[in-house]
Amino acid sequence: MNRYTALYFSFLRLGALTFGGGMAMLPLMQHEVVERHHWSTEEELIDMYAIAQCAPGIIAINSATYVGHHVAGVLGSIAAVLGEITSPMLVITCIAAVFQHFTDMPAFRHALSGMQIGVCALLCHTVWKMGKKSIVDHFTILLGVVSFLMALIFQIPLIVLTLGAGLLGVAFGGKNTK
Repeated sequence: MNRYTALYFSFLRLGALTFGGGMAMLPLMQHEVVERHHWSTEEELIDMYAIAQCAPGIIAINSATYVGHHVAGVLGSIAAVLGEITSPMLVITCIAAVFQHFTDMPAFRHALSGMQIGVCALLCHTVWKMGKKSIVDHFTILLGVVSFLMALIFQIPLIVLTLGAGLLGVAFGGKNTK
């Protein structure tokens, strides 16, 4: 399988299995990009994801664009984005056709609640796993804790926190992780 086909099918799988938005995609993307295909290291993926989160637009599409370009240039970006959007387009089209008929069913509401908890568990696992790679010294511990508290208490937008943490990293530096 060539790189373009592999990118398409990898992001097709991600698009089909990711429920809960761009953040929920991270654990699956980490498995697909780092562990399965070895297209990047975990540290590179964290960097790519941070940039994708800061860019305007949908995180899943930004991530697919960035990873695709990292692996195979512009055509790789196109293949990854097409893969990423295929499954959700098909699923949303089907759901839109039947959604109104199921919203009052308790089993349907319970299924959605269960899916939300599952996404939260995946996110916690990914934060733990990737946090161990990102937190490399006292500076990054402090930066992580302060960023978390600012998001939790003051509800500062993630873009502001991410860019601010990046600027503080440049200004005060942490240990080089590469």
